[in-house]
Amino acid sequence: MTRLDQLISAVRSTPDASAIPASPILIRRTTKPPVVLRILPVDGAARSVFLGARAMLILSNLIPRPAPDPALIGQAFDLTPAESRLAALLATGASLASASEHLRISRETARNHLKSIFSKTGAHRQSELVTLVSQLA
Repeated sequence: MTRLDQLISAVRSTPDASAIPASPILIRRTTKPPVVLRILPVDGAARSVFLGARAMLILSNLIPRPAPDPALIGQAFDLTPAESRLAALLATGASLASASEHLRISRETARNHLKSIFSKTGAHRQSELVTLVSQLA
């Protein structure tokens, strides 16, 4: 019996008042990246909205997100167009060095832009910035 079959069996057999025990399930695919399946219980009054459903299945496709729109990044954090373009490139996983080459600016200019971006966004590390900006994609 697969983990998905076990999850379906648990949903069917668990009493309405009890939580459905389930950890995320990784679904591997042959030609595409995997998908993560999570179960979200639907309790109380929310069940009527979902026609009596006990749970919702959430599927997360593990593919890279597209780069966020630099204009949206600029609006969200009051960045200059140059800072916005750099932040968008960093959000794709580019290093500061490769982003500066792509934008045809010096590394020192890129570092100065990054300092300003950190100040305006409240991020302290590049990884924090990437996490923050990626939410806009």
